[in-house]
Parts: sequence; C-alpha cells; structure tokens
Amino acid sequence: MREKSGNKPSILSNFTYNLIYQIVRMILPLVTMPYVNRVLGAENLGIFNYTNSVAIYFAMAAYLGFENYGNRLIAQNKHDPEKLNRCFSGAYTFQLISSLLSIAAYAVYIIFFCRENQTVAWAQMLFVSSEIINISWLYFGLEKFKMTTLINIVVRVTAFISILIFVRKKSDLVIYTIICSLTIFVSALLLWVGVGKYVKFTRVTLKEVWEYGKGSLVLFFPVLVVNVYRTMDKIMLGNSASMTEVALYSNADKIVEVPYGVITALGVVMIPRMTSMVATGQKEKSMKYIELSMRLMMFLACAMCFGMMGIGKVFAPVFFGEEFTASGVLIMVIAPMVIVRACANVVRTQYLLPNNRDKDYIISIVGGVIVNLLLNSLLIPVWRSTGAAIATLCAESFVALYQIVVSRRDIPVARYTFRNWFFLFAGGIMFVPVYLIGEHFETGVSTLIIQIACGAAVYMVIGGGYMYMKEKELICGFLGKFGKR
Repeated sequence: MREKSGNKPSILSNFTYNLIYQIVRMILPLVTMPYVNRVLGAENLGIFNYTNSVAIYFAMAAYLGFENYGNRLIAQNKHDPEKLNRCFSGAYTFQLISSLLSIAAYAVYIIFFCRENQTVAWAQMLFVSSEIINISWLYFGLEKFKMTTLINIVVRVTAFISILIFVRKKSDLVIYTIICSLTIFVSALLLWVGVGKYVKFTRVTLKEVWEYGKGSLVLFFPVLVVNVYRTMDKIMLGNSASMTEVALYSNADKIVEVPYGVITALGVVMIPRMTSMVATGQKEKSMKYIELSMRLMMFLACAMCFGMMGIGKVFAPVFFGEEFTASGVLIMVIAPMVIVRACANVVRTQYLLPNNRDKDYIISIVGGVIVNLLLNSLLIPVWRSTGAAIATLCAESFVALYQIVVSRRDIPVARYTFRNWFFLFAGGIMFVPVYLIGEHFETGVSTLIIQIACGAAVYMVIGGGYMYMKEKELICGFLGKFGKR
C-alpha cells in the first residue's frame, strides 16, 4: 500500500518541523541558563551535569540504538501496514525489556556505588525511566515531525516557567533536577496520545522480538561510544579537577550544541527519505540530495562556528555571569566542531546509515573514543577544562575524517569540499571585526548585540552574496527539490 503523493510530507516541511523541535529542545534550556547559573552557582551546576552524565549511560542502555535503527526500520516497512504493525510491536517489546533492565541497573548503581549526591542521582531516575516510553523513532520513521514538535514546545515552555517559579535558591538543586527530568518523561509520554492512528499492537513471538530488535544492538554500540566521549570528559573533569571545571566546560559545550541542532534536524529528516530512495534504486537522486545538503550545512556551519568564536569571550560573562568567564575561551576552542559535525552528519545520515554501512560508522566512532580518552588522560591533568575541549574537538575531527574517507569512492567528497571552501573564507573574514569589537569595547549586552549584528551583516554580504551570485541555480534547486516528494 503506497501513500498518495498529496499525503506525503515534503522534506522541506519535515526539516522545518524538526528544526523547530531541535531549537526548542536546545534554546529553552539556554534561556534558563543565565538564571540557573546565578541561582545555583558553579558547584551545584557541576553536580547536576556530573550526575546527568552518569545517568545518560543508563538511558542509552535503555534506548539502545533506536533513534537511528527504529527510524530506519519504520521507514523500510511503512508502506505495508501489516509489516509495520509487526515490526513496531517487536521492536518496542525489545526496547521495553532493555529499559526495565537499565532502570534496575541504575537503582543498583545509586544504592551501592553512588557515594555522593544520591538525592540528585535519584532525581535523574525520571530521565532514565523516560526511555521506556520513548517512541519518537516511530514518528521519525513515518516522517510525522509535527507531532513531536508541538509536544516539545508545550512541555518545555511549561518546564521553563516551572524553573522560574520553583528554583529560587542554591538548595533547590534537586527541584531543578526533577523539573529537567520530568520534562523529558512527559514529552515521551505524550507521544502515545493518538499512536493508534499509525500502528496497532500485534502479538509477536520472542523470536520476532529478537529479529526486530537485534539491529538496535548494532547501532547501540556507536551511540554508546559517541556518548562516552561526549560525557566522559565531564566525568573525568569531576574526578580529576573539580565540579566548577565541569560547570565551565558544560556551559561551553551546551552553547556549541545549539547550532548542531540545525544539523541534527536535517539528518533525522533525511534518514527515512534516503532509506526509501536506496530501497527503490534512486541513486542519482540521492547523490543530488547529499550535494545540496552538504552545501547548505557548510553555509550555516561556517557562519555559526566563526560567529561563536568571535563572541565567545564576551558572551560567557554576559550570559552565564562573571563566575563563568572562562567558558568564553572554551567556546572558542570547541566551536570548530560545528563544521566537523556538519560534514560527518551529512555523510553518516544520508549515505552510511541508509546504505546499511553500519560497520564503517562503528569503526569511526570507536576510533573517535580512543582518541578522546587518550587525549583526555593527557590534557585534563594539565589544562583541565581546556584540555577536555581540545580532546573533544580532535575526537570529532577523527570521526568525520574517517567517515568521509571510507565514502570517497561513492560520494565525490573532494568536489563537495572544494565547492565549499569560500564559506570558510567568509567565516574567517567575519570573525576578525566581531572579535576586535569584543576586545576594544567594555564587556556587556550592548557590545554583544553589536558583535552579532556586525557578524551577521558581514557574513550575509560575503557568504550570502556568493551563494546568490555564484550558486543561484543550486539554491533554487534545493528549495524546489526539497519542497517536493
């Protein structure tokens, strides 16, 4: 049973909805950060980030690799209602079992191994438990991004208001943790409203549960490894340095994660569409999408990277408070990761995963974690949070480079890279006046606004002008093709 063309959402609309989803997911916590930083202080914020980094491992074990695997599985079977119902039932049962085991394991960890901040760790249990009901992969695979977007907007705005109301002093750390964890739990719970319109639970055998779920184990490994080098640096900082260093690094990391939401939005949208193209033999069309995606991502990534580097030293004390001034330098160090991730995300989500090249994906991630752990061990004792930032950037660079190299025979990566060099040039030109403004004017909101306005104007004139004058046809092709099926 095939969908009617009129009912099939466009890539452009899906990208828009998922972009809004990612922005809401990242921006609202950032809006609360200036308030939370000043109320809780660096030490308490470090405790929250440290306990959350530990809880993430148990949440990952619960959710396994369903973000990518479930998305792909649903996309492969969505045209056949019977197969869709069976694969969803089998895969979710597998997720249910893994989630229950992870929740139990996390409880054991808190009771027997967590010697400090146990109350905060228990509050993180809501976050771990949310994965037992997280079926966002179903909606992503069906390309139903509107539902997840609307739910997240409502729930996260409610959480934002709750933080302002209930978190008023340093001793409210547990309340803050509960609100953050409950936000994720409720967002997942609301996805079950109306799920019956898309799938029906079907009785499946244990053999089917294993068949539909085992693929998530393959993709769980890279998810685990990725999060090792995205959270282990915080854990190693907490053990080797201090909770204050954890807070400084975490703040910078969260800022750099915001533009990555734009990149992630396109990647999540493209996995089901590219998987469908691969299954139907539309290789030429899929290559065109990759070229268009790489072009757009580099245009955006270079702007965001050099922009953050330019404003970092002014942004940190203005946004986080004077106690977090050192986060500004860390933002400058980590910012190039946006460009690195943009390239890797396009290759991974639009070529490696849709073509079932999971082995290449896993090898790249394993190499990245080895690089990260080795450099963390060498650099954190010497440079603390700065060392962690350098290690993370090097690890991300290795992952991107490896994925690009193994795909070079099927994707003309060299040509795509050469065509995008001008955006690096435009970003570098933009960085100079933005940084100098911050160095010569007093640190404050007005200076930050001038920096942002100046950077946007310079980049749009140079980078945007180049896009319009030299690549007008490509832009029109992107908008036209992505607005269609």
